[in-house]
Amino acid sequence: MDGGPGSARRLLGVFAHPDDEVFCAGGTMARAAEAGAEVMIVSATRGERGQIRDPAVAARPTLGAVREAELYAAAAELGVQQVQVLAYPDGALAHHRSALGAAITDVMRQFDPDAVVTFGADGGYGHPDHIAISGLTTQAFWALARDHNRNQ
Repeated sequence: MDGGPGSARRLLGVFAHPDDEVFCAGGTMARAAEAGAEVMIVSATRGERGQIRDPAVAARPTLGAVREAELYAAAAELGVQQVQVLAYPDGALAHHRSALGAAITDVMRQFDPDAVVTFGADGGYGHPDHIAISGLTTQAFWALARDHNRNQ
């Protein structure tokens, strides 16, 4: 692998909800997986507060499970080998900053990615959960990079 989206040996995508991975960086993850990278997706929530567009597919009590299953199916289509759902409450990530930040840091420490993909600082379109996951992922990345540099 020699530069470009497929150059990471390990690519980690950290998102707020199931389906964020597809509209945010699905092509990048698919290309990296096709190039031989180990790819992992982390979703902070199960997406239980999302919209229900088809009542035949999900109801409010089942929406989280449906969206989580859709995440696993999307990951398989993209060639993503690992998925982890942290199951924090949808719509409330900013209220769980400390614990969620620690969880993201732990995932990064264990997976040891070469590259990390998440939302930009604006959360894509201002969504509070996207903004929270962006900030926490970025903080975890830089903290681990500093630790790594100190240990070399």
